[in-house]
Amino acid sequence: MSGRRKILAGIALAGFLVAFPADPGLAKRVWREGRKVRKAEARRMDLQAAEAAVAAKDYDAALGLYQTFLQDFPESDRVALAHEKMGEVYFLQENFPAALGEFQFVVHNFPTRPEAVEAGWGLALTAYKLEDFSQAAAAGKSLFPRMRAGERKDKVAMLVAECEMRLNYFVEAVSWYSQVAREGDDPALMENARSQALKLIESRLSMAELQNLLQTETDRFPAEPALKQLALKAYENGDLELSQSALDRLLRQFPDSDFVDQARELLEKLSRRKKVDPGRIGVILPLSGPRALVGQKALRGIALAAGIFGGAQNPYPLELCVRDSAEDPAQAARAVEELVMDEHVLAILGPLVRSASEAAAAKAQELEVPIILLSPLENFSYPEGAVFLDCLTKAAQVSALLDWAMGEKKLSRLAVLYPGDSYGFEYSELFAAEVIRRQGTVVNKVDYPPGQTDFTPDILRLLGLTAEELRKYRASKSGPPLEFEALFIPDAGNVIAMLAPQLRFHKVTGIQLLGINSWHSEELLRQTKPEDLAGAVFADTFAPELNRPPFVEFDYRFRKTYGEPATLIETQAFEAMAVSLHLIRDLHVENRTQFTQALHQVRDYPQVLGPITVQPSGEWKKPLVLFTFKDGRLEVVKEKEP
Repeated sequence: MSGRRKILAGIALAGFLVAFPADPGLAKRVWREGRKVRKAEARRMDLQAAEAAVAAKDYDAALGLYQTFLQDFPESDRVALAHEKMGEVYFLQENFPAALGEFQFVVHNFPTRPEAVEAGWGLALTAYKLEDFSQAAAAGKSLFPRMRAGERKDKVAMLVAECEMRLNYFVEAVSWYSQVAREGDDPALMENARSQALKLIESRLSMAELQNLLQTETDRFPAEPALKQLALKAYENGDLELSQSALDRLLRQFPDSDFVDQARELLEKLSRRKKVDPGRIGVILPLSGPRALVGQKALRGIALAAGIFGGAQNPYPLELCVRDSAEDPAQAARAVEELVMDEHVLAILGPLVRSASEAAAAKAQELEVPIILLSPLENFSYPEGAVFLDCLTKAAQVSALLDWAMGEKKLSRLAVLYPGDSYGFEYSELFAAEVIRRQGTVVNKVDYPPGQTDFTPDILRLLGLTAEELRKYRASKSGPPLEFEALFIPDAGNVIAMLAPQLRFHKVTGIQLLGINSWHSEELLRQTKPEDLAGAVFADTFAPELNRPPFVEFDYRFRKTYGEPATLIETQAFEAMAVSLHLIRDLHVENRTQFTQALHQVRDYPQVLGPITVQPSGEWKKPLVLFTFKDGRLEVVKEKEP
C-alpha cells in the first residue's frame, strides 16, 4: 500500500473509533469475588466487607480491606471515609499513635468533608488517650462549632473541659463545664458538668482566677457561685474591699440567690471588721490559771505605760480592752476575734504563753490586726506581716553566748547539761546546732529528769565515768579529766542553786559555765557560794545594774505606783505599750494598716531596756548584756548591741 493510502486508512480508522467508541462499562470493571464488576460496585463491596470485618472484630482484616481500597481507588471520593474508618479501627486496637495519624490526615486534608467531623472527634479522643491534652483540647475546640446540638456536642465540651483541667487551665475548664451545665441535652451530663465546675470554683480557683472568670462569664452559672467564692476567699485573705465588691455585685445581679442571707451576714461582719477605734488597744493575758500572776505582772506594765494611773501624760483618749487567755490557745484566738469584731481595737498586746501566742498570732494574721506577742517564739518570722514579737528568745541568748565564748574566748569544745523537758530540749538543740554552724565541737549532750535534786548520775554520764572512777578523781588534787572547755546549762536559777555546788563538789571546775537569763536572780546569789558560779556567764536584756537613765526613770515610776521593783515581764510589757503609744501619739496612726507599716519602720527607738529596732521578720531587737558572777555579785562582761 502506498504511503498516501496508509494515511487515508489511518484517518478512516480514527473516524471509526470516534463513531463507535469502546464500551465504558468494560473499561471501568475490576475483579471482585471471581468476577468483573464496575468500579463503583467494587468500592461499595470493599467498604461493606471492611465494615463487616469490623463488626466481627477482625480488625486486621478490616485494615487490610481499607488499605486495598485506598490502593485501588486513590482518586475516590471515599478516601476520606476510608482513612477515618482506619483511624477508628486503630483506636479499637488501642494503637493510638496510628489512629492519631489517620485522624490528622482527614482533618488536615479534607477539612470541609463531613468525615472531618468524625475524624476531629477521633483526633480529640485519641490525643486524650495519649495524654496530649493540648492537642486534644485544640481538636475539641476546632470541632465544637461544627457540631449540632446534642449529646455528642456535650461530650466534646466535656472532653475539652477535662483537658483544660489537666493542663491546670482552671478558668477555661469552668467555662466549658458551665456551657454543658447551661445548654446540654443530657440531664445526667449536665449535672455532672455543673458538679465539676463547682468543685473547681470552690477548691481550685484562686482569687485572681475567679476575677478572670467573672470578666468573661456573666450567666448565672457560673457567675453566682464564683461571686460567692470570691467574696469568701477575699474575706479569708483579708482583702475586705474585694470581698465587699463581690458581695455587692452578687446581691445586685442575683437578688434571689440562696446565698443572700449569708452574703448579708458577711457584709455585716465586714463592716464590724473594718471598723477601728484608734484609741482602743486590746490586751490578751493569762489572768486565770497557773500563770495568772505572770499575766497580772504584764498588765501592770501595760497600764503604767498607758497612763491608767496618771503616771504618763497622754493627751489622746486611750482605752484598754482586756481579755483573759487562761493559757488556752482556742480562748486566745477567740479573744483576738472579739477584740477585732466587737471592740474594734487598733492593735493587740499579748499573750504571754507560747501555745496561746501561736494561736493568737494565726488569728491576728488572718484578721490583719497588728499584735505584739510577749512570749518567746523560736523561728519567728512574719515578714511584713501584722505579727510582732517583743520578747527575749532562746536563739538570741545562744547567739550572744557563743559570740563571746567561741568568738572572743576561742573556746571550741562545748557540752550541754539540760533538763529533759521540751524547754531544755529546745535549748540543747539550738545550742548544738549553732556550735556546729560555727565549726565547733559538741562533746556531749546529757539530759536530767526535771525536778530532781541529786545530779551525780548525770554528771557521771556527762564525764563518761563510773561512780568509782569519779570518787577516785574527787579524792585527787587534779579532779576528773574534762574533754570540754565550756558547759551550757539552760535551767532556772533555783535548779542551778543545787546543780552548781554539785559540779564543784565533783571537781568539775576550770571550765566556762554558760547560762540563760533566768540565772539573773538575787535569790541564786544568796543560795550559792561565790566559788560555785565564779566566772559563769549568761545573757539578758534586763539590766537594771547598768542604771541607764530611761530605766532609772521607769523604775522610779513603777516603784511609786506599785511599791516594788519591776521585773523583765513588767518591763517588756511596758515597752510594748510605750512603742504603741509612740505610733498613735507621735506618728498619728489611725488604722491597722498604718500601725503595722509604722511598726515595721521602727529603728533605734529609745526605750527602757535600750533602743528598739523591729526586724523585717517582726521580731524586736534590743541590746543584750552579758553578765558574770564575781565575788558573789553580778558584773557586766559586755553590752551587745542589737
